[in-house]
Amino acid sequence: RNSPGDREQALRVMLQVLQTSEHPAPDMFCLCGRIYKDIFLDSDCKDTVNRDNAIQWYRKGFELQPTLYSGINLAVLLIVAGQQFENSIELRKIGVRLNSLLGRKGSLEKMNNYWDVGQFFTVSMLASDIPKATQAAEKLFKLKPPLWYLRSVVQNLQLIQRFKKQVVEHSPQREKLDFWMDIIVEATEGTTNRLRFPVLILEPTKIYQPSYVSINNEAEEKHVSIWHVSPVESKGIHEWNFTATSIKGISISKFDERCCFLYVHDNSDDFQIYFSTEEQCGRFCSLVKEMISDGTGNAVELEGEGDGDTLEVRFCLRTCVIK
Repeated sequence: RNSPGDREQALRVMLQVLQTSEHPAPDMFCLCGRIYKDIFLDSDCKDTVNRDNAIQWYRKGFELQPTLYSGINLAVLLIVAGQQFENSIELRKIGVRLNSLLGRKGSLEKMNNYWDVGQFFTVSMLASDIPKATQAAEKLFKLKPPLWYLRSVVQNLQLIQRFKKQVVEHSPQREKLDFWMDIIVEATEGTTNRLRFPVLILEPTKIYQPSYVSINNEAEEKHVSIWHVSPVESKGIHEWNFTATSIKGISISKFDERCCFLYVHDNSDDFQIYFSTEEQCGRFCSLVKEMISDGTGNAVELEGEGDGDTLEVRFCLRTCVIK
């Protein structure tokens, strides 16, 4: 419910249970840690007393039974408290144990559970392993985790970014990681009035290309802009601007409502675009339809049939197949 006073009441109940239990489960310690952590976060990270209380309870749970959940939260809160891996023996020990626990789950490629992938992502961010964090972020996006879990992951990732000592690095890998943080954080937010969206474009090679799309309503001639983020291939075109007259139509995928198909003139391929949420996809489609309206409020909408990887669109004189 998260109503006023709920956390305090839950904490009183948990502490009473722990006082009367001879062998409390490690999860009970972690639950106390979670409640204290939420109170700390509600203070905009200013309530250091409850931050330290959260550390104490997560530490008890981790010492009793080391798990990825308790270890990640303990490590994140220790970093928030000012510790760094370079000068903290406790953090380094936690890091070693986390790597061991993560290794038991196998490689990232074999993980099909959003919970495991989210933990892999967070541990990679703790270790400042940008390539692995980027790979995990892409996999997490494809698994479509529930909003409550994504918010929990994002909460820890934002604490890491805010409090962990960062090495300033400008590289294609860093740009991609920044993009993934952008699209995943946006997936946890409500409907916005933004005209710029982080998206993934499914290339004909089946590669998901990090990109941005924006709609410029302020220009004399309204247009849609698309540009790639650190494209794998340096050759070729990586930025487009389409005016209303150069857009044939747009439709939302029947297989994934986060995805839409943008059909354009004078381009060898149309665009299969994945947004952070269904709401963002729907908003973009509405804006494009409004832009290309024929003046009567009727926009051209083409029907697309596909399985997510192959799209076949039939026009009057030709068939365009994207594979």
